[in-house]
Amino acid sequence: MDRQIRRIASTRYGVSIVTRVCIVYSTKRSKATVQVVGWLKAAFESNGLEVEAGKPEELNKLNYDLFVLGTSVYGGAVQEPILEFINQNQDLLTEKPVATFVVCKEVETPEGHMNLVIEKLPKEPMTWINFEGYVFRRGDFEKQRSKADTWVKEIISQLS
Repeated sequence: MDRQIRRIASTRYGVSIVTRVCIVYSTKRSKATVQVVGWLKAAFESNGLEVEAGKPEELNKLNYDLFVLGTSVYGGAVQEPILEFINQNQDLLTEKPVATFVVCKEVETPEGHMNLVIEKLPKEPMTWINFEGYVFRRGDFEKQRSKADTWVKEIISQLS
């Protein structure tokens, strides 16, 4: 059975059919951010969408309908590779819907970190979210999986 669902998107996001999602992320370690990417990928796939996830240097063809951009925050700074990806793909990111996320221990004002990403984008992202970093959450980090699932549903509902 073909699980792929064709979703009609609002024209304000510059795409008519969303079937392929690209999650582009940058991180120094393979902990919290990689886990969040896995949750997001699984949530999109459970909704019948085709998903590729990788670091900017791991992705070749960028023929996707939706881009989800994410970065970890270390020492108060977002990761440079995600900012470079944005700079190198301005035209593409203008044409397609974009959602963004950060993974950091800052829970009071994560907007500061997110603004570093948003200011590089050629347009406002359709939505963004902050996931609390592993260092902060430690034993109960897994509880954030429902946050990832809910966010993916929000993204899909905006595109439907």
